[in-house]
Amino acid sequence: MEKYRLHLEEMVYERTRELQATNLKLHAEIQEKKQAEEDLNSAYEHLKKSNIELKEFQSKLVQAGKISALGQLSSSVAYELNDPLKRLLHLLDDAKRKCDNSPEHVRIFKAILECAEQMSSALNNFTSFVGQAKEKVTKIDFNDLIESTLSFSKNQFVRNNIELNKQYAANLPKIIGYKGQLQHVVLNIFSHACAAMPKGGKFSIITDSIDDNNNVRIEFSDTGEGIEGRNLINIFDPSYNAKESQAQEGLGLFLPIAYNIIKEHNGKVFVESKPNQGTKFTILFPAVG
Repeated sequence: MEKYRLHLEEMVYERTRELQATNLKLHAEIQEKKQAEEDLNSAYEHLKKSNIELKEFQSKLVQAGKISALGQLSSSVAYELNDPLKRLLHLLDDAKRKCDNSPEHVRIFKAILECAEQMSSALNNFTSFVGQAKEKVTKIDFNDLIESTLSFSKNQFVRNNIELNKQYAANLPKIIGYKGQLQHVVLNIFSHACAAMPKGGKFSIITDSIDDNNNVRIEFSDTGEGIEGRNLINIFDPSYNAKESQAQEGLGLFLPIAYNIIKEHNGKVFVESKPNQGTKFTILFPAVG
């Protein structure tokens, strides 16, 4: 009887060891499966994020391609219009010299010449803007650059019933850079202001020199809808603006692009904004002698 009991205990002990080993093996397999699932979920989330980033990048490439194609087409159209416009100016000037000097004729020819010259000036500004890829670094008077860029946006300000205030510093030091790229920055600030004031408002432009004429400062301020604090923190983030541009008209990707252009010109940009009170962009560029 004692022998049978000892044999039974030995069998129970061996079976217990087998079950413990099997349990440990199952536990290890479960842990491996859990880790594999976690790795798979992590890989899936990473893939999903990469896919979103890829789509955003593809969207930017498509948009960049559209802008590039539009620029090339616009440049071609501008150059096609420029030659006949120059001939028109020449013919008008020649006709003015040959006509009688009656006050009525002089008034009419003067008005026609002024319109043609205005068209020529706007066309030259536009050609400079769309031809920025080929342009060279030059010394730039920012007062002149703002005025030439305004020729693209004046009607937009008028349509939105926006009062335009300009305070240009006399003898403003020049900066060095690419005129077309800087026009792109200014033009988009104008567009942002118009989008922020659909029911009218005030838009102010102030230029001056600071730090003993070592830096040129440009301030653009509007009385529009403003930008919320949570958006202001991410205002120069391209991925954030790509998402927000669909929900917040007028913001879009222009701010990250403008930021990069300003940075490439060794400049700095600061933004102050409060909801329903407006936005102010302050840009600093190093001056050149």
